[in-house]
Amino acid sequence: MGDLLAVMKIYLQPWLCVMLSVTVLCLNVLAAEDSSDVPLRMANGTVIEGTMQEATPDGLVIQGEKNKYTAPWKYLSAGTRYRYELPMLAAQEVARSNALKKAAAEAAKKEAAEKVAAAKAAKAAAAKAAVTNAVGVASNMPPAK
Repeated sequence: MGDLLAVMKIYLQPWLCVMLSVTVLCLNVLAAEDSSDVPLRMANGTVIEGTMQEATPDGLVIQGEKNKYTAPWKYLSAGTRYRYELPMLAAQEVARSNALKKAAAEAAKKEAAEKVAAAKAAKAAAAKAAVTNAVGVASNMPPAK
């Protein structure tokens, strides 16, 4: 039992906690590589010559030595797709969400304007009916004898 307590005290030492924290921080820094340093690869491992211009739904637009071309997503390696396709899809989802919110706001605004217009039209029709009824009652009276 005494040996178990001695081993447990070692794990609670502050220097061990500090070393663990520093190790985790160093691993995070190393994992956050700049994606421009990592070469673009095809699914078979071949390095693609050129620089990435933009990510589109059709694929990755690459500026080669002579011209631009689009490499379809299905032919790119998993790492290349992970670095470029996922952020592009996330940006598309944000744009879609913003467009839906904007359309919903415009629809609500249009519906409110239609309600106001309908209320004005009903009020005008009621006023016209009141005038017509007043005139109709006066004109439909039997002649005086």
